Amino acid sequence: MRETADHLVSWLLERVQMSGQPPIDLVELSQRMGVVSISEAQMVEDGRLEQRSGAATIYVRSDLSPARRHFTIAHELGHRLLLHPRAPATAYRRRLTGDQEERLCDDIAAAIILPRRWVQEEFSGSPQRLRTIRRMAAMSSASLSASLVRLREVHRWPQSLLWFTPYEGRWRLAAPAGVPSEMHGRLRTTARTSQALEEIGAETAADVFAVLPIRVETRDLHFRAELSVRRGSAVALVDLSKSIGPRAPSNGQSGRHPPLS
Repeated sequence: MRETADHLVSWLLERVQMSGQPPIDLVELSQRMGVVSISEAQMVEDGRLEQRSGAATIYVRSDLSPARRHFTIAHELGHRLLLHPRAPATAYRRRLTGDQEERLCDDIAAAIILPRRWVQEEFSGSPQRLRTIRRMAAMSSASLSASLVRLREVHRWPQSLLWFTPYEGRWRLAAPAGVPSEMHGRLRTTARTSQALEEIGAETAADVFAVLPIRVETRDLHFRAELSVRRGSAVALVDLSKSIGPRAPSNGQSGRHPPLS
């Protein structure tokens, strides 16, 4: 569906005569697509598109973070685009189930916020590091997770992004992004994960390379990762296809490297 989303967004931006250079002005894009207003509301879902007599209104849940709000608006614009009678996905749309349409609208949202051509040109040859993901997110108003997923799609980055939050005195895996399908729901933190994150957080707020212990189903594995522990949250950029074994380093140390410049 990603190629379909990229094709649709390329067609859309050309049709409404908007640049594909982030940050994309979603308010302006919405207006050019016939959306009369974007309003906040108290609701369960993140967003909703309502259409009457050809005009549309987007409702967004009031407590979303700025990045999530941005993505949600773009997702609802995906629904609006699929309803356009001249959109090049008319025949394809007839075959979509509800879940497939939601996934396609997620892909459209990513393609709107992070246009493929821009990602190709701006980030070609960029180091596979947290700082690259942060730069992409800052330039596009996207989340770090959405940026990492787009880098995986466009530039074939192998890494996943793992978010951790403290819970009852330990670190817990909160929001993995770009995890290989065969590992969905299989990752867990352990006491050693918490210990490694605590040690890093106590020493530095800078990005560091370290050995990250993670449980994959019943196996305790270790991965080389780039880690950042700041203000009660932690994030790891890690290639989950490359375990360095089931045991901790033989010297008993965490395997941490000096902070990165």
